Amino acid sequence: MGTHVDAPFHYDDAGARVGELDVEAFVGPCIVIDAVGRAALDEALLANVRLPPRVLFRTEARNDPEVIRREFPTLTRGAVALLRDAGVRLVGVDAPSVDSFDSETLEVHHALHRAGIVNVENLALAGAPAGHYELLAAPVRWMDMDAAPVRALLRT
Repeated sequence: MGTHVDAPFHYDDAGARVGELDVEAFVGPCIVIDAVGRAALDEALLANVRLPPRVLFRTEARNDPEVIRREFPTLTRGAVALLRDAGVRLVGVDAPSVDSFDSETLEVHHALHRAGIVNVENLALAGAPAGHYELLAAPVRWMDMDAAPVRALLRT
């Protein structure tokens, strides 16, 4: 499946396509938050954290690209609200989705979209210690697609 961005068209027939996404959301200051072993990505995880415009969640100690994970923590409504209020523009996860694997409603995708936050999924964060970085993660500009591959890089 690889690292990718889901444009709003992925879950909303009237949503923006990849080519319409603001590339500025994908480049700039970010934080990697260690969420390994957590059941949910909730407000408690974000308490007392200085949030830059891009927030990445490392949920797995070792992310094997050959195995599709079916169990992983997802963002709560409260966490999405906190991220929105902090001015976050991008959320990234090392899981295959921001929603649970079997979600049919894609509630987290919709909540992030309503908050003005784009999402990047299936990041390779196993070797990235928690901390502040610069993220370089522009998607391939496939104009009319609902998703596109991303080559995500972290720079100290």
